[in-house]
Amino acid sequence: MTPAEIAYRDATRAEPSQMAQELQEILGQRSVAFAAGVQSPQAVGRWAAGKAEPQGEAEPRLRNLYKVVLVLRETESPQTIRAWLQGANPHLAHRAPLEVLREDDLGAAAAAVVDAAVVFADA
Repeated sequence: MTPAEIAYRDATRAEPSQMAQELQEILGQRSVAFAAGVQSPQAVGRWAAGKAEPQGEAEPRLRNLYKVVLVLRETESPQTIRAWLQGANPHLAHRAPLEVLREDDLGAAAAAVVDAAVVFADA
């Protein structure tokens, strides 16, 4: 299996609380909330604690972010993952991956950002 396929499998099987917990540890609540499209960073803490679940598009956006982090986590440090997600990316028309995950079509955004993460991790 490719890194993208493994990330897809693992993200599909993950519970929202597990994803939120791991993502907030690596990225912080604000970045996770931004990518998930929610106003309150505290919502991420509630998801991580299992006190609430993401609603609407927040869950698939959280899952997409988790896929990307799973790909990068195999070769990169948390600091590099944060920098990569927040920086302008030449494979994404010089947009930040977090911005693409938040603002673009769910399916297309996830595919583009995962592909860019695979390219970066393989470099």
